[in-house]
Formats: sequence, C-alpha cells, structure tokens
Amino acid sequence: MEEETEEIIVFVNSEVFDHLLLPGVIASNFSLNTLQVIAEHLKGTQNEFDKEKFVEVCKLVSLPQDAATAVFILANNFFKSEPPGTLISEYLLFTLFIQLFEIDKRRLTRSSSVERISRELWPKADRGSSQRAAKSYEEEMHVKFYKRRLTEVWNLFLQDKENLSKVWNHAFKIKVGEKTVFLETLLNMNIEKDMPQVLVKNLRTTAEGVLSCIQSGKRLSWILGDIVKPKNQKAPKMVTNANQRKQRKLIVLNQLFDKTLGRKSSTLLNAQVKIHRCSNSYFYLLSPLYSISINKCSNTTIVTGPVQTVIRVQRCRNLRLVSLGRTVLVGETCDSSLYLRTVEKVVVDGGTCARISLNPYSANYTDLESDERGMGSVMKFDPSALILNQDAAGGKSRTESLISSSSTFQPFFIPFKDLNLAAEVPEVDQRTNTLSSWKSFLKLQSLTSEESDLVKEAVDAEFNSWLRLHSRELNGLKSFAEKI
Repeated sequence: MEEETEEIIVFVNSEVFDHLLLPGVIASNFSLNTLQVIAEHLKGTQNEFDKEKFVEVCKLVSLPQDAATAVFILANNFFKSEPPGTLISEYLLFTLFIQLFEIDKRRLTRSSSVERISRELWPKADRGSSQRAAKSYEEEMHVKFYKRRLTEVWNLFLQDKENLSKVWNHAFKIKVGEKTVFLETLLNMNIEKDMPQVLVKNLRTTAEGVLSCIQSGKRLSWILGDIVKPKNQKAPKMVTNANQRKQRKLIVLNQLFDKTLGRKSSTLLNAQVKIHRCSNSYFYLLSPLYSISINKCSNTTIVTGPVQTVIRVQRCRNLRLVSLGRTVLVGETCDSSLYLRTVEKVVVDGGTCARISLNPYSANYTDLESDERGMGSVMKFDPSALILNQDAAGGKSRTESLISSSSTFQPFFIPFKDLNLAAEVPEVDQRTNTLSSWKSFLKLQSLTSEESDLVKEAVDAEFNSWLRLHSRELNGLKSFAEKI
C-alpha cells in the first residue's frame, strides 16, 4: 500500500508587498526583460552590493537614480542584511521583481486596495462568534501575481541555492502536513525540477492578513467621539487579531466617518495598522507602531507615535499626517500636508501625486522621547524627497511644484490632558509666546474702560471665528470626552 503524500500549502506573505512595493510604477521602461538584464549584470559581478554600486548597475538599463535608490532603501530596511548597508543580489532582484506587481495591477479593472473590506461581513461584538468574509482583493491579487510571474522568474534565483531559500522564505510560509517548514525542506523532497509548479499549485492567501483578521479576529470596542451625531448606531468597523497570537499584530480601521479616536494602549503597541476609506475624522494613535497603511482617506487628520518600519499613504486627499518613522511612501495622493521625521527620504510617486506639503514633525506628548529611543535610529526632517516617474510628472518644473514646505512652523497640540506636554517642540517659532506677549502689551497701555471693552470684543470675535473654523474637531473631542 502506497504511503499517502502529506498536503503542501504555500501561504503568500502579503507583508512583503507592504514593505517592498514602491508607491507607483518604478519606471515607464521597467519590465520583466529589464529585470532579466539587471540579473545578468548582477551575476557578472560580486554578490554583495551597497547602494552606490546597485544604482550604477541600474543605470545600465536606464532605471532612474531616485527609483533605484528607493528600491535599495526598501530592500535594506526589510532584509536587514549584515553588514548593514550591503545586500546580496538575490534580495535586490526580489525587490525589483515585486515592482512588477504594480505593472500587472495597472492591467486590472480594479485597484489593489483592500476594496472589498467595505462589503465584508465583520465579526460580531460577541467574542465567541464571527461571520465568514469574502476574500480581500489585495491579498487575492498577491496570489494571482505569483501564479502569473513565479515560473518565469524562478531561474533568476537559481545561481545560489542557499540565497534562493533566503529569498523565498520571506515570500512564503510553507506547511507540509501540520508542520511549518522552510523552502529547503521542499528542495530536499526530490521535486526541485518542478518546484515553481508545486508552489504555484498550492498557493493560498496569507493567514495573517486583513482577510483572516476580519474572519476570525475580534471587534475593537474603542471609544469614538462623534463629530456629527450618526443617524443609526452601527457598530464601527474596527477589528484586530491581537487575540490570536499571530506573528504580527494587525489592527484594521475601516469606513469611520466623522469620528474622533484617541488611543495609547497595549493592543495598539507595535501593531500593523491599516486605515481604509475613512473621512472627516481625527485619529490620535500615540503608541509606537510597527507599520501603518493609510488608504483612500480624505479630510482626515492622523497623528501617530514612532513607526518602526513603513508609513504608506495611498489614494488620499486632504490628509494631514503627523508621524515619524523609518520610511514614508506616498502615491496617488493630493492636497495633503505631511509633518514628518524620518530615517530615509520620503518616496513620492510624481506621476500620481500633486500638491504635497512636507513639514517637520510637530507633535509632542508624554513618552515620545523614550518611544523615539526605542526606534534605535536617528530621525530628522528632510524637506526633499525621492521622486518616482519625474517624466510622467511633466518634467522638472512640474516636479518642483509637487513638493512644498511651510515657511513657518507651528506645534501640533495633543488635545488630551494626561498626554500633552507644555515643553517646547524643536524648531517652534516665536508664536509660542504670542499670548504672554499680548498680555504684557496690554498692561503697558493706558486703556479706558470703554477701550478695554472694545479690545475684548475684538478678541472675542477672533476667538469665535477660530471656534467656527475648528468646530468639527472640537465637537468630536467633546463627544469623545463625554463617553470616557
């Protein structure tokens, strides 16, 4: 009687796309053929490359310097090679290979966002029950991408079997029967010749992504302030897999409209956060995060603590983001102000972005300094950016108008009493002392009672004008405070 073969399941690691995919097409001339030519050049030299050497190789196929630099930065941050600042050619080729996903995506009729989340059946508030959700489109597309592309690029990585395994062990989580194994185990099962077909045949969506989180995660019962009183009290779409002891904690916030959220908690600490289709809202996420993805949001302010890896902004409009982290990627976004401190230059897709303002990180709150030290890297504000697709942006003049910076710096006030610090933020201008200067000025004036009343009326009028301008923010905070 023949021994029964154990089932092989290959889960796609969708986190790879979060960390390695640029915010737009890498270059108008990039294709599988470009990747093959680069592979030949890399194989013909040493196996380890620093940024300068990799950029030089990319110049041979007319890949723009900013694009090549951005690819190296993403690969270096994700793979964390030793020594720091150098990468084996397989890691660089794999990162270039991932850029083909954006090219394939353009051929589809829908985007790669977590579009279907809006129609998912979310877990009930009851801890023990959940409803089945349809597949998340983004993760489904990752599987389709590998099915389409894996076989044709497999040979590019066969030069060194040890490095081959290093690359694909990042891409997939493989189970044989009940055991989780590395690719080396499959290579030793005498199926090496048919390995691409074996992987493609057994591909599944990630077990640790948005889809899985919605299917089997737990609804979050975080307090939300109402900027506008809702007509019906539906449970907000906030869910986490923190209860499942996954390798990476995930939090999904979806379709929150006219809401105020303030949070600093153990659930939020070091989590991947995905914010999707939110508008007219204010979010204060003040615990250190692992990563954050902001997709299809509009008229929204988001303030975060330090982000260990990637801050991704995609398809947003009128977004105010106050954050600090290692890498920031911006695509298909317009009319937005980003207040940042980063380790690397911000990467912006010049072909799909417009009117992006880059400014220094402007918040200050309790524990920020110690949270920053936990990052282990020096972060600073860099007013320049790496611009992808400068040709698509319409030339140098269009690129120069793409990015701007404010001429003045104003601190962002954290509106929570136990978190706000009176201490000055670096680079604060003299407006911090406006109130005390005004009071001193009034004391030096010899105003009559009538004149004092006129001054008070003028000041009250200005203040009321400010209140009207910020009424939405204040309404949300008031509602939030009443629910605590």
